[in-house]
Amino acid sequence: MSMMIYVLVLCGLALEAFRLSIAAGAIQANLTKRKIILLGGIFAAVQLVLFLLGMVCLWKWTDFLSVSENIDNIARIGSVIFTVLGFAMIFLGIREKRLEESCIHPWSVEGFAQYAFKHGLMFLCVGCAAIYCMGKIFWYGLEIFLILFLASVFGLAYGYWQGIKGWRKMRIVTGCIWVVAAACLWTI
Repeated sequence: MSMMIYVLVLCGLALEAFRLSIAAGAIQANLTKRKIILLGGIFAAVQLVLFLLGMVCLWKWTDFLSVSENIDNIARIGSVIFTVLGFAMIFLGIREKRLEESCIHPWSVEGFAQYAFKHGLMFLCVGCAAIYCMGKIFWYGLEIFLILFLASVFGLAYGYWQGIKGWRKMRIVTGCIWVVAAACLWTI
């Protein structure tokens, strides 16, 4: 069951990284392949750090509250976080207005890192919720970085060439993935 939750977490993270990268790519002018790869790597690194920071926060919080002996409590906390995230994303996807596309000067690496950090709260929350299904942090961290990197690079390229299409639908689908992950985590 934890492998299924892990796959759902990976899918949700990849969709959200892809969605955010599409928005960033759609408003950029003169993106080269090299810049797309560099910005995708920066975006993935910032999101991975936030994800791991979320895991550490919940781990320390459960130690502080002395609930780490009872793994069911950690799973329930993660399930509640996934549920809130899922329904919030579904609600935002339904209520969100269409984004305007307008080319601006290309972002610097620092500007894109700030964008990734600003929109990284969801990755922090998912890190808190996903601590239950993460066993070997190093290998999972590499897998998550690779998935986020690929999603970011493809999202930047897609947004640059195609513009913003399916923005709201991706947010709703990501919300549904978090709700399914919450249900799976609750039944453990």
